[in-house]
Amino acid sequence: MFYGYWQDHFLLFLLIGPGKPIFVGPLVLFYYRSFREKLELKTIFKFTLVPAVYYITLLTVRFFLIEKIPGTNYAVTHLFSGSVFVIFLSYFFLTWQELVKETQKRVLPKAYKKVMILFYSLYFFLLQIPLWDIIRNLMAQFELSNTSVLVLMASKISTGIYGYLYLLAYFLLVYGLSELTFFKRLFLPRDVALHVNTLKNKNKLDSLMERYFEREKIYTKTDLSIGSCAATFQVPIRELIDYFKITEKGLFKDYVNRLRVNEFKSLLKNKQFAHYDLVGLAKECGFKSRSTFFRVFKDIEGVTPNEYKQRANGR
Repeated sequence: MFYGYWQDHFLLFLLIGPGKPIFVGPLVLFYYRSFREKLELKTIFKFTLVPAVYYITLLTVRFFLIEKIPGTNYAVTHLFSGSVFVIFLSYFFLTWQELVKETQKRVLPKAYKKVMILFYSLYFFLLQIPLWDIIRNLMAQFELSNTSVLVLMASKISTGIYGYLYLLAYFLLVYGLSELTFFKRLFLPRDVALHVNTLKNKNKLDSLMERYFEREKIYTKTDLSIGSCAATFQVPIRELIDYFKITEKGLFKDYVNRLRVNEFKSLLKNKQFAHYDLVGLAKECGFKSRSTFFRVFKDIEGVTPNEYKQRANGR
């Protein structure tokens, strides 16, 4: 719609003309790399150098050189389209490597699946553009010297197929809207990126869990919370929350309740605690109240503590 306005004006071409999608590759790569490191200027320069050189060359040829090399318009067009394809393909593999080796470890599985849908659909869209540009230009070039039915038919087919890229563009628009905070909350938890130290310190956290939960049994403390646990471990609370996610232990509260129920079942068999009633045993295991204990126990075991005790005694 604006072609007639910007095609011969350098500043308008710079603002609304084509060519700028060449920077989509590095921008997507920067976004995923930011999950694991703070982007430095040298990194940004390194990954935007080739697209920047391409775009500057495009501007130079388009406005200052194209008229000086008559008869080569199609060759120049094919050269630029081929360059775009190679650049997009290079960033496809760079970004794919980043996603598989790094991003997958740093986001929740559900979020990672959504990330990959965007990645593949975006590059399926990007890689089509230069290919169909080449096909359309080849057909236009052939029509100058050959008006056979086959050539005309092929030209119309390539023009028609090119239209499906608009459908992909609408898909990406809808996907982009889904990334807004309001829509994102409908599909994903609020925090999808893992704490930067969670993976790095996993072995340390494994050792702390073994020490405090398996040997010292801190879950028997009635005032235990994930905040107090993080303070005991001397780690950020977010790091501990994410540890429970990547180890498939579930929520901290559920994990602690399972340990307390198992401790109750163990104490029930211990003759030292034979004179305790059920509530007394529950408090020894870390439960604050009778109602909480009975509710949690039945949710986990499927029976009430009384029914479990009767079964354990063979009644």
